[in-house]
Amino acid sequence: MSARHSNPTLLALEQLCRTLTAGATEDERQAWWHIVERVQSYIDTDSCASKAEQGAMRRLRERVTDVYRAINDGYDPSFSGAMAAAGGLQMMLEARTTGFDGHRLR
Repeated sequence: MSARHSNPTLLALEQLCRTLTAGATEDERQAWWHIVERVQSYIDTDSCASKAEQGAMRRLRERVTDVYRAINDGYDPSFSGAMAAAGGLQMMLEARTTGFDGHRLR
């Protein structure tokens, strides 16, 4: 499937969602936080970012932290909170992103 857009924030979130699984490799696990920081940077520097998007970004950071904490404590992490947070932020961004076809993604 080809990309519908070139928005770097959405591309980073899509990468996070693809790799945020129990079967993630060690390299993918190490990349999760770098992706979260990249998305945070995009949100922080985007003059169009709403308070709701900033709140969704905060939730994403918290949920990914929860995943890391569970892994570090030797537990099986629950990815549902992080996936929900990523999906929520993704939906908000898609609502204001124009795709290659000239139409909003949502």
